[in-house]
Amino acid sequence: MLGRRSHPRCVIPASLEGVLSVSRDVVVQAPDTRQVTVVSREAGVPGERGQLTLTGVNAGSVPVRVSTSRPVDDRRVDSARVAAEPRAERCAGRVVMVEGLAVLTRELRVRLLNCSASGCLVETNVPLDVSTVASLTIHFDGRHFTDDVLVAWCKAIAGGGARYHAGLRFIWTAAAASNTLRMMAHQLVADAIDRRGEQTPGDC
Repeated sequence: MLGRRSHPRCVIPASLEGVLSVSRDVVVQAPDTRQVTVVSREAGVPGERGQLTLTGVNAGSVPVRVSTSRPVDDRRVDSARVAAEPRAERCAGRVVMVEGLAVLTRELRVRLLNCSASGCLVETNVPLDVSTVASLTIHFDGRHFTDDVLVAWCKAIAGGGARYHAGLRFIWTAAAASNTLRMMAHQLVADAIDRRGEQTPGDC
């Protein structure tokens, strides 16, 4: 999955769904109470959900939904003007929108296909840039498990339309706590080995 098979891995019998949170710096332009426009290095996907976090004296986060995305300039491919609407489930009036720097966090739906102590394989409907750092949250057995991850690779699924497989490597910035994906993966692999007896790495 990640180029090396040194860790036992476990295929998830019923694929688990989760959220991959990817953050990027943006510049807020012409904000109002109904819509905020930001300039980003990446295009947005209409309908995509996320969080817009402002800094400075107007610090705060607002849940948003992307409505449109278009290039800032036809001659440039490294920037896009993204229009986002505050989501109805939370009031945006608590945060005053002003022009300036902010952080837009994309909330991408993914399916967990397999996992190991070093990383996991997910399916997503948008391509991911290699070396992207993100936070992955999976709901499993009534609990939420989260870890920071690095995108090791991403490939389109042959014949799958707009679907992609992505190999994610866990980032070891802290010890694995009970609510981390690393701990969940360790337990899943251990349970699989207990059920099947001794087996070689990579066969679970």
